[in-house]
Amino acid sequence: EAETELDLGGRRLRLRAHEPAHSSTDLTVEDLKTRVLFAGDLLFRERLPVLDGSLIAWLEWMESTMAKLFSIVIPGHGPADSDWPEGAYPQYEYLAALLTETRQAIADGLFLDDAGTVVAKSELSGWQLTERAHRVNVSRAYRALEWE
Repeated sequence: EAETELDLGGRRLRLRAHEPAHSSTDLTVEDLKTRVLFAGDLLFRERLPVLDGSLIAWLEWMESTMAKLFSIVIPGHGPADSDWPEGAYPQYEYLAALLTETRQAIADGLFLDDAGTVVAKSELSGWQLTERAHRVNVSRAYRALEWE
């Protein structure tokens, strides 16, 4: 099932499987009593997010989730976000730049190997583990978007 609730004796958890976004196996768990969201790898903080699924679907998930109220959000990587959605903005801005600038690189006729040196470079400051992850992200985004 795409969504189910578990009752743990006075505490209900909502488990939700998502369309491929970060990966093809994204799952979130929400504690309905405390409004805590365990976002798994759909949310990275401090460490650069890694794209294994659909960039567009990941941004859609972020937009819909950032519009909801949670007391705290536990990411798959990095510290908890107790000021939701503020802590999600760096990831959102990076992924949005990755989408926009990859589309522009394709429109400009930039080769895939060259796109990794220019796409979303302005959004890399403040992230850890960027060297390999960013090149992988640009490559995956480029290959998915070049056929739009």
